[in-house]
Amino acid sequence: MGDVWRLPGPARLADAARAQLDRGTSVVLGLPAPLAGDADFHRGLRRAIDVHFDLLDTSAAEDRPVASVVAEQMSIDDVPPGADAVSMLARHSKMLGRRLAFPLAGKAEDIASWVAFMRSFLAAARPIPTPDRPLLLITGGHPCALAFTGADLATLWWWGVLDRIDTSCHVQDLLPGRARNGLLRDTIAEVAGYDLDLASHLAADWDGDEATLASALAGYTAPDWAHARVPGSLPRTSTPLSAPPAALVTLWDLGLADGWDMFGVYVHACANAPDRNRLRIWRAQIRNLMPLIDEERARIETWLHREVRGLQDGRVLEAGDLFEIVQGDYRLKSWRGGHRKRLVSWLRDARNTLAHLETLSPDEVARGRRLIWEDRQAG
Repeated sequence: MGDVWRLPGPARLADAARAQLDRGTSVVLGLPAPLAGDADFHRGLRRAIDVHFDLLDTSAAEDRPVASVVAEQMSIDDVPPGADAVSMLARHSKMLGRRLAFPLAGKAEDIASWVAFMRSFLAAARPIPTPDRPLLLITGGHPCALAFTGADLATLWWWGVLDRIDTSCHVQDLLPGRARNGLLRDTIAEVAGYDLDLASHLAADWDGDEATLASALAGYTAPDWAHARVPGSLPRTSTPLSAPPAALVTLWDLGLADGWDMFGVYVHACANAPDRNRLRIWRAQIRNLMPLIDEERARIETWLHREVRGLQDGRVLEAGDLFEIVQGDYRLKSWRGGHRKRLVSWLRDARNTLAHLETLSPDEVARGRRLIWEDRQAG
């Protein structure tokens, strides 16, 4: 995902984690599987929180008690093994004020011994005054976050972290040669949603055309998505940084559902029906093209009120009305060799296409922009 932490949404998540640590509260962050196993993501999170962490290696298979493994990694050699080892470790002078990072990837049974250690560690550290209390940053998948239910820590989730501004900023940086193409940027953002890697994939060679989207997505699917099933009706969404809705946990864990755009449930484009992906392209076109179409309609309407006698003052002329007036008057129809008629025709057709929830091809959008530019240049 690259350095997502410069984006507003992920930065807010890091700030939320930092605020809990500043209050003397440990933090567990629940992540979907693709992020739970991403070492670069974990490093970026720790850097964004901007606290010095001692990183603990939880990946090695050890036959020893976890307390002895942690003591060894923290260079503590005076805590004897036994029932009191965890509480002695939590109160050890070398632990006072420390911030410990524990990445925990794997199934519940794989991380059970580490979870048991950390729950006991948190309980033993609770009586220690806040400035000296050792705190934990635990990052892992859904089983990890659930395993700490009821523990003395704050639970955050990677849910609703990203929104449109995050994805748009990410895409904008990927379009240096097409940086002025706001429609392409917003179309990619709308289709990719919360998946910044998909946004990067689409920005590489997709032109925003509905006709080629399926083939662009075909090169992105992951093997474990083949049997994923989207519920017929999506559940009510949860708020940002809270747990994903229970009915969506499987999809969320695969990376196929998340909160995005006002925190609605956003199904990944690769798991979405083609007609729903088309509506995402349409939303981007509505947002970008309709203000331009209406601005041109108003400009030409003003011109017609000057050129045609008898037009009712105060009447709003729609794009179709403009075309009928121009088409019915030989002088207006041939204005500047018929160029303005061609523009009015494009405004009418583009407006009707969008009004019927259909999309315009990139070539048709480019043609309209060219007609507008040439007409404005002519004055």
